[in-house]
Amino acid sequence: MNRTSFAPVSPLRALLLGLAAGTGAGLIALALGRLTLTLVVELTSDEVVGANIGAGLIAMAVTLAAGPLLAWFLLRLVRLPMPLETALLSVPFHLAFAVLLLSAGPAVEGLLWDHAPGVAEATSPAVPWYALDIAGIALAVALSALLVALWRRRGASPGASTPTTP
Repeated sequence: MNRTSFAPVSPLRALLLGLAAGTGAGLIALALGRLTLTLVVELTSDEVVGANIGAGLIAMAVTLAAGPLLAWFLLRLVRLPMPLETALLSVPFHLAFAVLLLSAGPAVEGLLWDHAPGVAEATSPAVPWYALDIAGIALAVALSALLVALWRRRGASPGASTPTTP
C-alpha cells in the first residue's frame, strides 16, 4: 500500500484543520445515525413510533463508530499529516467527550429553550443534543490533531523507537 507523506503543519493549523474535519465528520455521522434510525423504525413499524429504544441504541452506535472513520477520511482530504494516527487517537477522546457532553445535555437544553423558546417550536427539541454530539467528535479530532502535531514537532514518530546514545 502506498503511504502518502504530508508536509508538517503548525500546531494551530493542525488544531483548526482537526476542528473542521471533526465538525464535518460529526455532521455526516449524525446524518448516518438519523438515517439508520429512520430505516430501523420503518422496518419495525408495528411498534409504537418513538418508543423503539433498540433503534435509538443502533443509531447511537452508528454515530459513535462512523465519527472517527469519517474523521480519518476528512483528515486525509485536508492533507493533515498522520491522519490515521490522529483518527485512532480521537476514539478514546470521542467516547469521553460523548459521555461528558451528553450528560450536560439537559442543562444545555434548558438554557437554550429558556432563552429562545421560539427556536424549539421552529426546530426539533433534539437540536441541543445534536449540537453536543457534533461538538464531541469535533473536539476529539481537534485535540488529537493538536497532540499529533506537537508530537511530530518534537521529532518523534509513532513507529520509531527512542534513540539511545552510547
